[in-house]
Amino acid sequence: MTLLSWTLAIGGLIGQSSWGAESVSKRIEARQFGSYIAGGLGLYASSGIWTSDAALAADSGIGTVRFNSDVWDLLEPSPGRFNWAPLDSAVKAARGRGLEILFTIPISSRWNSRARAKRVHGFEVGPTHFPTEDPARLSAFCEALASRYEGRIGYYEVWNEPDFFMFWKGKPDASEYLPILRAAHAGIKKGNPKALVLLGGLAKPEDPAWLTSLLSQDAGQLFDIMNIHVYPAFSKLDKALSSVRGVLARFSLSKPVWITETSSTGLYFETADRDAEEQAKAAYLLKTYAVALSQADMERVFWHTLRNPGRDVGLPRDMDFGLMTSAGEPLPAHRAFARLSRALTGSLAKGKFDAGPGIEAWRFEKPGKTTLILWSRKDKSVFRVPRSYSRARRVSLYGAASELELQGGREIEASEEPFYLELLP
Repeated sequence: MTLLSWTLAIGGLIGQSSWGAESVSKRIEARQFGSYIAGGLGLYASSGIWTSDAALAADSGIGTVRFNSDVWDLLEPSPGRFNWAPLDSAVKAARGRGLEILFTIPISSRWNSRARAKRVHGFEVGPTHFPTEDPARLSAFCEALASRYEGRIGYYEVWNEPDFFMFWKGKPDASEYLPILRAAHAGIKKGNPKALVLLGGLAKPEDPAWLTSLLSQDAGQLFDIMNIHVYPAFSKLDKALSSVRGVLARFSLSKPVWITETSSTGLYFETADRDAEEQAKAAYLLKTYAVALSQADMERVFWHTLRNPGRDVGLPRDMDFGLMTSAGEPLPAHRAFARLSRALTGSLAKGKFDAGPGIEAWRFEKPGKTTLILWSRKDKSVFRVPRSYSRARRVSLYGAASELELQGGREIEASEEPFYLELLP
């Protein structure tokens, strides 16, 4: 498969043609760029891996890191007996590099659940993906956790993808999630009243049913931040945001939104042409971040992983969610991510730019310079540089730059591969 055909395949995955021209003026900060680190091991990784990955994350332009979820047994091996050493090490590594932390709250441990693993739709749903039968124990764990790491961990999400069968007993049920959310929220706020609580990231944010069911049970005050996952296999960005905004509005709620997972690959778009797949992943990354960070209610966007997970947790191969290989070798998406973070940090997102027929463009401002991230919605289109700008520079998604001679003409050809256009008065 060629790069062009791959770009065509992912061209509609963020639903770019339906965005309105809503005015926005929002400062972009490094902490808005997030990722999960330490491969697939998370808190089970060595302190050396955490130190190395924290450095890689900071150097890559990541400002917030996400910690994994299945760790209750690790941190509290038996009731009331805590083992904070693995988390202490990870927090020290992350904070030492100036990274903010999002911790994912577990819902079960082997000592407080009688659940057994079962296979659903060909996948194994492990015992820690069944909610605890004793929410009070969860609340106590969350209180101890939030109290110990006050000032170091500021954000907690209550479990991962509770609306997806693989992470909820094989059959998600918002009524069963509610007591878990209530217990975790109470414990976190008691341990650290300043901590902010995220809803567990929704795997299928386009489908309003699960969130509607949860909020109809007066759950709206049990989380501070709306949390979604955006993958091409399950949801388009515009439809996902439209759906969750609509459900929140129905219950008279207004919440900031985080995307705590996104990637265009990772078992969802496997092809024989890995080079083309990785190039398309980089293009998807730039488009998704340009659109998402331009939304007034969108606070942070996390790429799924810094390094590809897989073999480090015993799988036969590495999954390709990441910005880097499992060995830490940069992939095209890493080059695109690092360039994007450098280019946008400190800028003002100004929303959608009217670039004419067939062109998608999003505007970011720094003193004396306008940067557009733009691409053609289909095949090739022509963008005409406004006469209010006297100089322009075209920069590829990886950072290769070329000065444009505007005196010879102001028409610039755009393809479906996104690029930066830096405009100066």
